[in-house]
Amino acid sequence: LQELCESWEERSGVACVFHSQGDFARIDDAVSIAVYRVAQEALSNVMRHARASKVRVALAIDEAGPISLRVEDDGIGMQPDRSRHGLGLLGAAERAAALGGHLYIDSRPGAGTRVALELPLADRARAGR
Repeated sequence: LQELCESWEERSGVACVFHSQGDFARIDDAVSIAVYRVAQEALSNVMRHARASKVRVALAIDEAGPISLRVEDDGIGMQPDRSRHGLGLLGAAERAAALGGHLYIDSRPGAGTRVALELPLADRARAGR
């Protein structure tokens, strides 16, 4: 994600700050891919629509989980009407649900957008099934 943030910043010209907290050694491939793809989609949307001057990408995990990803921009925001979200965000929400997690989108016109992904640890997701 650090490399994604850096290369995205070079392409977009928008400042991208990455922060991580926790031990990610227990994350399986499916969760890693989902986190990466959601971050990629969120950053793509910022570049296409947000008119932002900076983006913050934060990844965190604690011992009990869940894994959380936050992508926040200071752009123009969007209407909160979920029916208008594009296929990329719909796909991200489906990817999260398939892994027992949730995708949240918080945005208001003029107030930027926050995309938040929460996924349970793989061993916790299997224990609940």
